Amino acid sequence: RPPTLLVLRVFQRDRHVQALFDAVIERWRTTGNTVLIAGTDLVERTVDAGDVFDFLDGRLAERFVRRPADVAPRIAALELEADAEGRHRINEVYCHDSTWQQALDALVAVSDVVLMDLRSFRAHNRGCRHELGVLARAPRLDRVVVLTDGDTALPEARDAAAAAPAQRFV
Repeated sequence: RPPTLLVLRVFQRDRHVQALFDAVIERWRTTGNTVLIAGTDLVERTVDAGDVFDFLDGRLAERFVRRPADVAPRIAALELEADAEGRHRINEVYCHDSTWQQALDALVAVSDVVLMDLRSFRAHNRGCRHELGVLARAPRLDRVVVLTDGDTALPEARDAAAAAPAQRFV
């Protein structure tokens, strides 16, 4: 099967994440699948005809993982086959605050590599700290590529990922 890339990021950095998406993810789609937890920061890059029709039909709420029991069926429904032109899909999982952690666990389990944008990560970004811990402990994950900048709180990020095997985080 083609490799699957999980994209994680610090939310509220729309312009930077969109530029990353344009530069990296669009190129990756010729190689493999992309999975991510949906957010408003990438809606302009990931909206497709199905999203539009669900919105117009008043069925957009059906795309959300409402309960932990909804995670497995949603992951099983990911579209992992290449399109007719050979590009792979971007699969988003829409979550509520009560389900994103279970969705993250499931996405990590089906991913081969992770791209985590930690630019401007601060200690108060609890969600990112949780994600780093999950990535550090994931049993079959080989590689996590982390993007940082001068505003990234590196000591806090390293502490959150301390349980990782050597060389997992690049």
